Amino acid sequence: MTYVVTAHRWERGWELHIADDQGAEVGVTQARSLTGAEVMVRDYLALDDRDDQAPVEIRPVFDPATDRRIAEARA
Repeated sequence: MTYVVTAHRWERGWELHIADDQGAEVGVTQARSLTGAEVMVRDYLALDDRDDQAPVEIRPVFDPATDRRIAEARA
């Protein structure tokens, strides 16, 4: 089991939408930074009686301008 987390930026940090590897929604939590996102997700999983030691994949969602800058930097 791997948890897939889609991270959406908002004014106070990141909203973290957690799903299992089958795409089923598990829940939503928040983190001030992406650096702290995994810890917040694991805390959420532990409180929900789920495997908080399972792999977690965090996928940030950026606005189009940021996506372009990322693509340019990678090129």
